[in-house]
Parts: sequence; C-alpha cells; structure tokens
Amino acid sequence: MKSILDDLKKISSLVNLAQLINNSPTDKFPLFVTNLFGFTKNLFVKLLCESEHQVYLLCEDSKSLDESNAELSIMGLSDKTIIINELKPDILQEMLTEITNRNDFILLSTYDLLTCALPDKEQIRKNTTQISVGGDLSYNNLVEYFNLLNYQKENFVEAPGDYSQRGAIIDFWSYSEKNPVRLEFDGDFIESIRHFDPESQRSIESIPTSTLAGELSPSLRENISNIFDYLINPVVMAGKYALDNLTLIRTAASHEEIHFAAPDSKKEDVAEEDDFPDADTQIAETKTQASHVDLQSLIDKSTARWIIEDELGLSDRKHELGFSEAPTIGSNYDVLFRTLTEFASSGFRIVLTAENDLQSNHLGDVSVIRFRSSQNRNLTFKKRICSSRFQARCIDRLSNIQQTLSNKSNFKSKSG
Repeated sequence: MKSILDDLKKISSLVNLAQLINNSPTDKFPLFVTNLFGFTKNLFVKLLCESEHQVYLLCEDSKSLDESNAELSIMGLSDKTIIINELKPDILQEMLTEITNRNDFILLSTYDLLTCALPDKEQIRKNTTQISVGGDLSYNNLVEYFNLLNYQKENFVEAPGDYSQRGAIIDFWSYSEKNPVRLEFDGDFIESIRHFDPESQRSIESIPTSTLAGELSPSLRENISNIFDYLINPVVMAGKYALDNLTLIRTAASHEEIHFAAPDSKKEDVAEEDDFPDADTQIAETKTQASHVDLQSLIDKSTARWIIEDELGLSDRKHELGFSEAPTIGSNYDVLFRTLTEFASSGFRIVLTAENDLQSNHLGDVSVIRFRSSQNRNLTFKKRICSSRFQARCIDRLSNIQQTLSNKSNFKSKSG
C-alpha cells in the first residue's frame, strides 16, 4: 500500500493544488475545484497533512463519513483523525475537548455540524482539568472535586459521571473522555494513568495525561459559538451542492428566536432534558431558523481556507483537476477489460486492488489471460486484504482502478 500511495501522491494536479493552498493569501479563498472522486479526496487530505496542522473534511452523510475514516485509517492517519458523527451532548463535549487540547488533527463531520450552536471554547477550557502522572492533585482533593462536579460514587464505573475507590486506585469516567480512566496513587503522588474497558474493567493502555470535566450545562443563549471558533486556520474541504442546500434550507425558514433548554444541575434529569439539543431536534430546529446561521458569513469571516468542489459552477477561481468519476462496472468483465485495454494502450500504468483474497485471485486469473493475449504490459496486480468491517467498505471504493501516468497531470479512476 505504501508504494502505491507514494506514486499517487505525485499526481501533479493534487501537488499543485496543495502548493496553491500553502502559498495563497487568505483573500484568494475560497478556491473552487472540479470534483475529487472516490479515493482521491482522502488522498488529498493525506497530502495536505504534510504541510497543514488542521484539515476539516465535511461529509454528506454518516456512510461517506465512515468511508472517509476507513480510507484515512488505511493510510495510517487514524491517530490523527477526530470524528464528530453525532450531535449528542456527551459526544460533542468529548470531541470539543479533544479539539481544544490538540493542535494537529483531521476533523470529520457531516454538514449538520455547521448549523449546530456550540458552547464557547473558553467554557470548555475552564470546565476541564488536566491530570498528569506525577501531578500534584492529591487523593483526597480529587475525591472532594468529584463531589463538587456532582459525580456519583459507584462500585464499578460504567458511565460518564461515575467514580469508584479501591484502596490506592480511583476509577472515573470524565465527560471529556471517550474511555474511563484509572489512577493509581502512591500516597498523594499519581503513579500511573490508564484507560480501561468499562465492560471487563480491565486496563487498556497507559497514558501520560487525562482530563476531568463536569457535565457541561451552560445556557446556550449566551456565548453561542460554532465549530470554526475551535479551529485555527484550518483547510476546509466541502461540496458546493451540499453548502447550497444548507443555505437554501436556512434561507427559506422563519426568523423565530432559537430556544435552548435551561441548565439543570440535577444529574438524574439529564437524560430527560439535554442542555444541547439531540441530533434530530438540533437539525429540526436549524431548518427553521434562517437568521442564526449564515454559511457565507462563515466562509468570509472565519480564518478557514475553503476548498469547494464545484463541478457545474463557472467561477473564475475554479481549478480543473482532471479526475473523472468511476463508471459502474459490477460483474461485467467485458466492460472492465475493454476500459483497461483502452487506458493501457494510452500508456497508463494500471493498478488493481481487490477487497479480498478470492476477488484478487479471480481478477488476477481473468486479467492475466486477457492481457497476455493482447500483450499489454502496463498492468500490475497488487493484492490488498482488510478484515475490518469499515476497511472492507472503504476498499470497495479504494478498489477503483487507479491509472497514474508518471509524468502527466491527469489521474483517472475506474471501478473494478
């Protein structure tokens, strides 16, 4: 996979676009480009990560978000990726805390996050305490702090807001953490910090630091923020069609004032009345509130540098990348190999990647017979197998036939 990626990263249209982003002043954005089909979009994200600290990729739906996450994971970027796939309060708090504490990352979300009102970044920061190995937070002070945050003492930690004590060990699940945390003390000295599995209660991994935060329950009528207030000079990749649709929905709506739930300090009432609206409620509300989200204003006023795919637009800022959409081949091998023959005859190097061993062997057997008979020598077979459910779905897209001409600018992707 690495050798293939190294070749693909040399595609001149992607390299030139990355250089244009790096060298262009802010007033030259947004940049409009022709569509990045299939795997090429996430390949470009990987290329951007070599020079950019923060890249924000907007996905049309949860399926495309999962596919992008799988493709980025295959390219070795899983540790750098932050995913916001739900607009639930606990998930938002956890992800926003992670964004606040990191400088380099790839953010993936659907377009719904653009219309979601978020708490101010400073509220997230003030609500979060850093805990480190060797830190000066004493055992008794930590227990007292749990009570101040309205954490519940339990025999076993099973949900955010729980904590437990067993001798020199304190377990807790912070609202700002994806996994519960286990602290081991030596007197008032934090000797180790580990994540653990809430089901088996077994430690997963040692970590140098963790965060502790109470449940965030501000009144969102004050200090309303948006996702761009959490990002620092990011490159944002989006589609014009999706942005236009969101703008039309917002523009056609009424101008009522958005109403958010008032804060409630009682933990048992949290499940009944969230401080953040849940995903369905949030989306329903945003569709009827035109005056509170202006996407064009986000583009103009934020420090984000927008790359907008616009296949039909006539903008003078539009850059032709030279990619074409993969045709639907299915099981029609006649169409597949007619297409391969056409590109091989034009001098393209063709790489076939398969979803599994059976498919790889079958493609190889059929291809070798047909291509040997036509004396085409520009076809290379690479067998790539992924067992992960998400990776398998990703490979379905990755297994597009990828033809790269070494010293030419065009790259075309044909599906097998």
